[in-house]
Amino acid sequence: MGDKSGIFGFLGLAAVIGLFLLLRRFFPSLSTIFLVIGGILLLLLVVVVTLVIILAFRKPKPKAGQNTAVDGSVILSRGRAKLMELRRLSMQIKNPMIRKESQEICTLADKILRSLREQPENIPRMRQFLNYYLPTLGSILVKFVRLEANGVPARNVIESCIASLLDIKTALGKLHANLFG
Repeated sequence: MGDKSGIFGFLGLAAVIGLFLLLRRFFPSLSTIFLVIGGILLLLLVVVVTLVIILAFRKPKPKAGQNTAVDGSVILSRGRAKLMELRRLSMQIKNPMIRKESQEICTLADKILRSLREQPENIPRMRQFLNYYLPTLGSILVKFVRLEANGVPARNVIESCIASLLDIKTALGKLHANLFG
């Protein structure tokens, strides 16, 4: 069928050229009109073919809510993995105050993750929790575990760490309250 359509296209083009030459010979004013109309039709044909090619090769956009469940489950599983890592780090800490605060924060983070599992539509609102607070807590705990491994940290380091943990705990408390507010 591809060979026949090529032959028909060639014959059609030859017929149009022949018609134009006949009109030009016997009706010069009509040949100009025919040329303008032919140019417009050719331009429209090029536009249609271009649009068909563009539409045929573009990627379809996901419909609203189509990938939300998949994205939500991926985000929640990453949050769970990060929380498990934080709990592991918390268990390595020898200082009782810092260990207690970090475990309380982990409990609060677990409550937030459970709430997000039950209400995945709130995940976009909790990006700060997932992308800032959990990694920041992890960074603090990793540094403190390293400090403890190298010896007893200075009092000002312990006080600074406790202050940071209290700030994170307060912020997570507000985020958890906002889930229900």
